[in-house]
Amino acid sequence: MNSRRNFLKHSTTVALGSMLLPRLANSAPLTRNASYPPIGLELYTLGALMQQDPKGTLQKIAAMGYKELEFPMLPKGSYFGFKPKELATFITDLGMHWRSQLVLGAPVTLGLGYASYNPKTSADSLQIKQMIDSGAANVLPTLQNDCQQVVDEVAAGGVEYLVCAAIPLQTIDELKRAADILNKSGEVCKKAGIQLAYHNHNFEFDEVEGQRSFDYLLNNTDKELVKMEMDL
Repeated sequence: MNSRRNFLKHSTTVALGSMLLPRLANSAPLTRNASYPPIGLELYTLGALMQQDPKGTLQKIAAMGYKELEFPMLPKGSYFGFKPKELATFITDLGMHWRSQLVLGAPVTLGLGYASYNPKTSADSLQIKQMIDSGAANVLPTLQNDCQQVVDEVAAGGVEYLVCAAIPLQTIDELKRAADILNKSGEVCKKAGIQLAYHNHNFEFDEVEGQRSFDYLLNNTDKELVKMEMDL
């Protein structure tokens, strides 16, 4: 005999299926004459591959069918050996589009990656130590110190979105500073025809002195100057 839980599960599945079938029957074929947004790739997910063989990696990405690219945080002045305009041309010739570029919001004193802003595990702490020892935290441009330079570079590459990949948010003072940096950087981006955005993680939904960080950023940044790139 079916348990009550199994009965409810199967009943719900049948009910949902009966609701969806008429809609699917009346919809256009899913694989013919359908218009879909282009599929994009965040190059951060490829790890060191772009550093090892940027041209070959981009060619393989294009062959897989990706159409839009978001580039990870890069050392100052570094675009995998290209000038920004040259990189954009190479990407365009492959049938892709350099849509957005990540940048840090403020200097990192504890290391790289979102874990460094809110270390909770021994692995986070180890990552922080490794980044400090390597000196890598000192070579990445930030909106706070290098905004105009980064904006000029990505504008030369035809990039539409400059995305703040992370910014310290552990105290109320850091929250205030973050909102100020984002608003000022948004103005610089606007003048260059670029849209600034902020990329969230999980820690923006923690409370800082009674305020949820994400809510604070929404309420204290100009909605036209600073958009949100939602990581779900």
